[in-house]
Amino acid sequence: MPQLTRKTIISIGSIVGAFAVGARIYYQLVPRGVEFTPFTEYSRQLSSVTSPNGKTYEVFVNDAGAAHSGNYWTWVIDNNWLTGRYVVTEGYITSEYSTGDSKLTVEWDGDIPDILFEKGRY
Repeated sequence: MPQLTRKTIISIGSIVGAFAVGARIYYQLVPRGVEFTPFTEYSRQLSSVTSPNGKTYEVFVNDAGAAHSGNYWTWVIDNNWLTGRYVVTEGYITSEYSTGDSKLTVEWDGDIPDILFEKGRY
């Protein structure tokens, strides 16, 4: 097996580092557990929710045109300084919550939000 030279090791390390930085940037823009197109093109942010201990979660709703005929798919997102944003919980909410007419009902299991989602889209 040939011995790796210093340049080869630095090149491989640079490539791995570039992929790691690229993944971190991607997951800061598009959270883990969310598909790219629905999140980037059809979602909008609702008011954030804050736990009794002070941890804040972002809430996004899928606002694609077909969603207006039923309940709205919703993501509750947390942020990790190392790995980026990720989905904590997801499910359907009714239109009065998605439009902001009613405040989202959240119960807390410590710092984890427990939202009473609807059983289905309709």
